[in-house]
Formats: sequence, C-alpha cells, structure tokens
Amino acid sequence: MFVCSFCQTENRVGAKFCRKCGRPKVKQCLKCQTQLLDKANYCHLCGNAVNAHEGEQEQIGSDIFAEEDPDLLPKFEA
Repeated sequence: MFVCSFCQTENRVGAKFCRKCGRPKVKQCLKCQTQLLDKANYCHLCGNAVNAHEGEQEQIGSDIFAEEDPDLLPKFEA
C-alpha cells in the first residue's frame, strides 16, 4: 500500500498512480526532501542513492574520492 503524497489517499500495493487524483506514485529523498518518482534509483537534485525495493536510502557524497592517493590516479597529457 502507498499513501498519495498529494491527496493522502491509500492505494493498493503495486499501484503506480493514485486512484483518487491520478498522480504518479512518488517517494521523497531523505537527504534533501525532493520528490522522486517511484522508479528512481538516485535523487536528481543531490545524487543520494535510493534503494527502490526497501525504500531506504544511502548517502553517496561528493567526497568519495577524498582518500584517493593522487599518485595512483591516471595522468593525462593535453
């Protein structure tokens, strides 16, 4: 079951649209509160990863390469 975030109507499990207002099923990013489509894997605003099966989210920050050793990264010549 999902509750429509617009009209608060309860809908059946597996429904893709609200039975009362017709809006698509959406979820909300836990990091930035942006509304996401149900099929989204990542937030389009902040990049936060979304686990579509359990509704849980994990944070993927821009600092994922912060601990990389610059000597190990490939060097490119212009």
